Amino acid sequence: MLIRKSTEADIPAIVALLKKSLGETSSPKTVDYWVWKHINNPFGESMVLVSDNNGQLIGVRAMMRWCMQEGVDAQYCLRAVDTVTHPDYQGRGIFSILTQKIVARAHDEGIDFIFNTPNSKSLPGYLKLGWISLGKMTIGISLISSMFRSVSSSQLALHDFSCLDNLCKRWNALQETANHLFTPKSPAYLKWRYIDNPVVKYFVYATPTIFLAMYTRKRKGITELRVAELICMGNMPVDRKKIKSLVRQWSIEKKANLISFAPQFKSWMPGFAMNLPFGPILITKKINVVLPSFKLVKMAYQMGDMELF
Repeated sequence: MLIRKSTEADIPAIVALLKKSLGETSSPKTVDYWVWKHINNPFGESMVLVSDNNGQLIGVRAMMRWCMQEGVDAQYCLRAVDTVTHPDYQGRGIFSILTQKIVARAHDEGIDFIFNTPNSKSLPGYLKLGWISLGKMTIGISLISSMFRSVSSSQLALHDFSCLDNLCKRWNALQETANHLFTPKSPAYLKWRYIDNPVVKYFVYATPTIFLAMYTRKRKGITELRVAELICMGNMPVDRKKIKSLVRQWSIEKKANLISFAPQFKSWMPGFAMNLPFGPILITKKINVVLPSFKLVKMAYQMGDMELF
């Protein structure tokens, strides 16, 4: 069995292995989706290792490149995302081998840390390999009363993304003054993440002072409107009013039962809003980072930063 770096020629076989082992339930398994996610990412091409058994791919371990900042100091990191083992080779430690190899490669490349939000099935494997659980993430929830429902017709405006350059720079500068880790934003990132996304149809509102990306999803008979990204300086009452109005309008039009959002935006949301520890479990693996303990670090995240995609 050979552990090696994947090549572009491996992508069709990787997609086929993902389909064979995982099906299409969690996300679509297509070449276009893999290319968007792992090659077109503005933070850089993903780190992908494969297990090759005489020309047959029997295991894949992919981690997306990401960037966070604390103050003005960049933290180069990876997001552990796609991993799969061929059904005929499960139980042979391929997941552990690939993960340990990619961690070693990340160390050699100067990666600061790795993070992800694993499901309950894969969490024990990560903890066994020395990853640290930071507990459940806090998410904001706003319940929408049916008494406010009425016919509405809003139009989200998508403008030239070049108008967002100044907004992103100002937003990043504001985050740099706070004592937390955050994902720096750019027009290229926002376009890739929310406009070019081949899986989710986002409702995007973009002006020189506001960027808002939302989408709806249904689970167990409940329609959720998720505020995936909200960038606004917040010092203009008219902008806050506009954001609350847009979220309310879309919740009405999409017949949403609740709104989910990043906890720092609680006061910006319509309805009865609260912050609850109902999110996924966040885990980390220190590589070259100089932070003393992740448990002492505050992480300021957007929903779109942390959700699986």
